[in-house]
Amino acid sequence: MNEVSGVVDSEETEGQKSIECKVDEIDKQELEDALRGALSMQPEGVLEGAPFRNYKENSDRAWAYVSDSEVRDYLKQFYFLSSRALDRAIHGMKDESVKIWAREDPIDIPIKVMINAAGFNSWLGRGSWLGIDDGKGDKMMRSEYIDGEVMSSIDTMKHYASLKTELPPISLVTLYKQPDGLIFGTNGSGDSHRIGAAMLRGNELIRAEILELITLKENVLKRGENEV
Repeated sequence: MNEVSGVVDSEETEGQKSIECKVDEIDKQELEDALRGALSMQPEGVLEGAPFRNYKENSDRAWAYVSDSEVRDYLKQFYFLSSRALDRAIHGMKDESVKIWAREDPIDIPIKVMINAAGFNSWLGRGSWLGIDDGKGDKMMRSEYIDGEVMSSIDTMKHYASLKTELPPISLVTLYKQPDGLIFGTNGSGDSHRIGAAMLRGNELIRAEILELITLKENVLKRGENEV
């Protein structure tokens, strides 16, 4: 049995084992427990002091009253690896792949294993068209309080984090497991601001509707290192 996925059977094709299954075909609790206990690249205690930890008690437009500088200082504590560096690190290293479909029963993913978000230059969000890593990339928001207003990545994450409701699941999370037990991952496009919002809330978990878990042949990242 795969110690992380709980999957019993797999098929080998072209030197790489690959399988797809539904969440009710695995031991979901075993998987979630293994992910919680995994080594990660994030610093210990990084979720402490989250600006929106008390989001359930927030008033309307509470996001507007937390300063951008406070959010930036907090998010800069989290380890982030660019998409280019991540692709370079895992190139040629994939061994076994398991894709789990869990739309009806999303899987809990520890925030600590997320080191990348699609479209982000850093955990500050999308950079500008000049490539500046400032979180000022545009995202069109429509909600009860904001109607067609173009918001920066920072404000988008603040807005999501301040809502009293729980964050929706992430559509797709891809996790990579090294031989030394370190697990790290990224998401599919479209949900990156939700991950940032979960960090701002101090949430330890996010939910994923589809999880792709890829075992690597060798260790490619080392805790304490900032670059590949």
